[in-house]
Amino acid sequence: MKYYENVEELADELDISRATLYRRAKLADIKLAEIKQGISDIDLDKLRKSSPIVKNESQGDEIARYKKRIADLSDELKRRDIEIDKIRTDYHDAVSHNNEREKELLTQLSETHELLNQQQRLQLATQELLDSKTKQLEMSTKNEKKGFWARLLGN
Repeated sequence: MKYYENVEELADELDISRATLYRRAKLADIKLAEIKQGISDIDLDKLRKSSPIVKNESQGDEIARYKKRIADLSDELKRRDIEIDKIRTDYHDAVSHNNEREKELLTQLSETHELLNQQQRLQLATQELLDSKTKQLEMSTKNEKKGFWARLLGN
């Protein structure tokens, strides 16, 4: 059993602040008002401990519930991280697939443009040939309309 004149003297010996001393005393159910009557060694040990002292089973149960809740939330966080990684992987796969598909479509578009140009050139050449043949036919029909003597004499 130790005796102290006041709370400040006890706080100095324990090397803690008075506020900390009052908090620890409250958690350990130690009455500091009776400090002049002495404090047992067991109570001093309780006040020296830096971790809070559990007063009763309900606080212990509450701590256990919090620990379980923390474990549950940690599991949920891990599960969601896995989901996020899967979504991210799926997204990157989809982007890669879309990029490949885009390249294919651009290649097809380029080939289509080339075929269209070729078709237009052929159509133009065919039209020019048709126009040429039409002129030749018109010329030959003009010559056939001349009479016998005109064709013979070359008029």
